[in-house]
This record gives sequence, C-alpha cells and structure tokens, in this order.
Amino acid sequence: MHRTLLSPACFATYAASFSVGALYALVVPTLSLHLAQAYQVSAWWIGVFFIGKALASVFFAQLIARRSDRLKDRRPLIAAAMAAGGISCFLFAAASSFNQMLLIATSVFGLSFSANAQLMAQTREFADAQLPANQATLFNSIVRACIAVAWIAGPPLGFILLSQLGFKLQCTIVGSAYFATALLCLFVLPKTGKAHNPTPAKASRQPLGRTLTGGIIAFSLMFGCNASYQIALPLMIRDKLQADPGLAGFMMGTAALLEIPLMILAGWLGGRMPLLPLIRIGAGAAVILYLGIWQANAVWQLFVLQLFNAVFIGFIAGLGMTWFQNLLPGQAGLSSSYFSNANGLGEITGYLIIALVAQRIGYGDMYGFTGLVALVALGVLLGVCGKNSSGALRS
Repeated sequence: MHRTLLSPACFATYAASFSVGALYALVVPTLSLHLAQAYQVSAWWIGVFFIGKALASVFFAQLIARRSDRLKDRRPLIAAAMAAGGISCFLFAAASSFNQMLLIATSVFGLSFSANAQLMAQTREFADAQLPANQATLFNSIVRACIAVAWIAGPPLGFILLSQLGFKLQCTIVGSAYFATALLCLFVLPKTGKAHNPTPAKASRQPLGRTLTGGIIAFSLMFGCNASYQIALPLMIRDKLQADPGLAGFMMGTAALLEIPLMILAGWLGGRMPLLPLIRIGAGAAVILYLGIWQANAVWQLFVLQLFNAVFIGFIAGLGMTWFQNLLPGQAGLSSSYFSNANGLGEITGYLIIALVAQRIGYGDMYGFTGLVALVALGVLLGVCGKNSSGALRS
C-alpha cells in the first residue's frame, strides 16, 4: 500500500529534515566569528578549523556508510549522530582555547555530520518502500527543500542568539535542541527496514566505477565553486563594485527563496525524465552564474544572476543525492555518503580557491576562474558520466 506525499510519515520526515538542517545552520555560520573574537585567530587558522571539520565529516561519513547498509533500522544511528552534535555544542560552550575548539570540531562534531547522509539514506529507503515510483524523486527533493528552508532562517537566528545571549548560552540552547531532535529522529521518523534490493550485478560494476568517480569529481568541483562564491561575494561587492557588502545577504536570501520551488520542480521533472540531463542544466547554470558575476559592473546585475544560482542549487542539490543513490541500488547509506562527501570535499576546494586564487588575482577575477572550474565540471558530466547513470529514480 503506497502512501502519499501528505501522509503523516512524510510530514515526520520533513520535520526531521528541517530540524537537522536548522541546527547546523544555527551554529556553523557563527563559529568563524566566535573564533576571531574569542581567540583572536587569523583567517589562516579559521580556514584550518573549517578544513579540519570538513575532513573529519568526510572520514566519519565514509567510515559509517558501508556498515550502515547492513542495519535493519537507521533511526538509532541518526539519533546517535544528532546526540554527538549536542555533545559538541556543550563542549564548544566549555572550551577555553582555540586548540580545544579545533579538537572538538575534528572529532565529535565531525562525527555528527554523518546524520545528513544517514537521513538521506533513510528517506530513500522510505521512498522506495512506501511511495509510488513517480513521486519518490519529488519526495527526496521536498526533503532537500526542507533543509534549504532551514538554512534561510537558521543563520540569522544563530547570529541573533550569539549577539544577544553570547556563545556559551547559544551553544547550550542549540545543544539541547540537538538532543530533542535525536529523540524526534528515533521515535517519530517512520521505520523503513532494510531496503529489499540486491547487490548490483557484477556486470554493472565496471562502468559504474567510472561514472561514480566522474560524479564525485564533478559535484566536488561544483560545490567548491559554490563555497568560494559565498565566501567571496561580500568582499567582491565591496572591492569591485564599491557597494555595501551587506547586500550579499539579500542576494543569498533571494537565491534561497527561489531555490525552494525550483527544487520541487526538479523533483517533479525527475520523476518523469532521466536525472542526469537535469543535473547538467544545473551545472550549465553555474557556468553562467560565475562568468556573469565576473563580468558584472552593477549590483542589479548580481540580483538578476541569482536566478541562475537558484537553478544551479535547485537542480544540483535537489537531484544529486537521488542520482548517486541510483548508481548503487540497495546501498543507500554508501551512496548518500558519496554525495555528502562530495559536498565536504567541495567545501575544502572552496577554501583553497579563496586562499590560492582570490589571494593572487582578487575576488572579482576569482569568479572568472570558478566559471572555468564549473565548465570543467559540466564537461565531466557530459563526457565521463555515462548513460547508465541517467535513469529515473528506479534504474
């Protein structure tokens, strides 16, 4: 018996996804400001902090991924990861040095990020078992949209908490919310059981190896471009356009609002046509976005370009997880971790672009470089990723 997208089980999944996304959005963006203010560390060490966090999250997600696909119920694993996030926040609140903050970020906080991949694996298994085939991709896109909505409200609220209550009280409140979300994931998320899907046939493994590698490379490059874009945008507005750098926040908010309907549109289309061509559209939009910013000479042009930013994120983030899951049927945990780790590697790539490229040629010309990087990613999707990967939700 199939459920609908408006069933209580689906709404429980939407609520859990929003909560998980909101908690990371409440604390992660404020960490750099706290490190700079509390410990007077340089931009270099802030970069080291976030690179270490990203590497730790990639390591733990991959370590857990293969083992998770043997579990009959992912909910305790998701709850444990969220509990690790709560412990991290309490430890952050008690930390008295940068070294302690770095140790927490590269250990228990990095471990907590495995919740993202496991939650996406849970939603895929639920979609396979409980939803009609033409609604499953849309369901996954709605789940991603819930996380995107959380990132609209989360960062501003996080900075309000930081400024009004201080870092320690902020972390205490958010840490408590992590434990509440752990209970939500453990007891409210629908139980899916182990997906009934055999290991892919040996004949299909060889071509998928090339496709999977190409996909990881392409998505890492695109997420790297996006990370450097977000970091550099206010500085580019200040230095190149001589405008208020605070406008970058309005631009990002505009893009985020546009992303929500586009993610849902991408999910609807993904249930009716192959995913890879849609993902290529998102990559093409990224090329236009970055080259457009490179050539922009007025603020209004940047606002117009946010439409391409929304298409890029809406199609890449909305469909990317499902596309990776299609490559490895019956291995939702492993395939979801590949997508999450591509995001983590992209985060590291973005920091390196800022440190090595923007430092040399400036924030404005950096976007010409990221446009070329996005073009390379599009080329990989066109040339390396084959027809085997372009199926709809159930390949």
